[in-house]
Amino acid sequence: MAPVHLPLSCYQIPKEEFPPSPECWRQHLDKPNLVPYCYFKKPEIYTNWHTLYDQQEKWEAQKMLQKMRDHPRYLKEDTYDQKFHLPMSKLTIKFQVRPRPLEPTKDPLKWQRLKELTKSLKSPREEEQLYAAQALGCLGIKDKFVMEALWQVVQTGPEKVKYEAYRTLAILGCLNKHVIRALIKQLKGKNEGRRMETLTGLRVALNSWAAVPKDKRTPVRDEGKLVPVLQMLIKSSSNEAALEAALCLGFLRPCSNTAQEFLLHCMCQGSTTQRMKALRMLVKMMHVYSAAVIRAILDQLCSSSILEDRFEATRMLRTIGLEQIQAQGLEELTFDLLRRKIYNEPFLAMRQAVAETVEELKMKPMMMNLVEANKRGK
Repeated sequence: MAPVHLPLSCYQIPKEEFPPSPECWRQHLDKPNLVPYCYFKKPEIYTNWHTLYDQQEKWEAQKMLQKMRDHPRYLKEDTYDQKFHLPMSKLTIKFQVRPRPLEPTKDPLKWQRLKELTKSLKSPREEEQLYAAQALGCLGIKDKFVMEALWQVVQTGPEKVKYEAYRTLAILGCLNKHVIRALIKQLKGKNEGRRMETLTGLRVALNSWAAVPKDKRTPVRDEGKLVPVLQMLIKSSSNEAALEAALCLGFLRPCSNTAQEFLLHCMCQGSTTQRMKALRMLVKMMHVYSAAVIRAILDQLCSSSILEDRFEATRMLRTIGLEQIQAQGLEELTFDLLRRKIYNEPFLAMRQAVAETVEELKMKPMMMNLVEANKRGK
């Protein structure tokens, strides 16, 4: 008997959005020959012209990840490549670019923008001056005329503009006594919003400063006055401000017990973002490779819903190395979690990163033997 094909019900018919988003007609700049969404029956689920995926797709990804944890073979093999392929370039950690001079011939548009912003610093309107000072900090270009314009504003500008100019000078790598004293004044002030902005700017500045080899660093002036203020903020501020202060102190004094204790506490009880900030400082700057730190990294690798955090967890494991993992008695746990991650992780690029970590930790032969034993058992 031939099968009877019934028409789809109203609940089974795919829903369409009216009016459709303009995105469906837009051509991708890097893919001029790609068929737009409105003419393509199976759009790329995780491709978007401006972001990796929007909120709806992010929710769907989290739902799929949850199903993958509960049922490791929920997806078929071909579904991995179709829906969860992500290029490795998307996962490359973008290191912060240190402030640098700019050559006019290399980027004339940016050079023109710098000229316009430095000119805006002399504007009679305070809002325009404030915006120019903030934008110069975001651009991160350390040219002589930029620094001179900022120093002139520091001497003659309004109070708000002075504060923003000092903050931008710090971000651009100027950590002399005048800048540090101005930042200390803001850190001791009662304005919590400004204090948080100052801590964030100082953390960015010290991050760039710490990235320079020790023999080439310019010393941070009045460091002896800055350190006690940061220690006081760690003990008395809100959790978010205290974390920023601990990170600043970690860059200045990697061996600081105050910073280490707070970061270890934050690593266990903070939010996902705070835990990753604490882990980065503990592993990369302070070289704390305790059992608690390794367990926290493994937890991020297995349970974090943020793809970049899982990827960075693999990098941290490589930084720690097999010897330290063995010294803490966590080799078996690490091997087991990496094996499961290769099996359960839906993103191809992430599985490749885990495989590279397995190879660097010299666990590949053991894992290959286990895979072959399982195949023979079947």
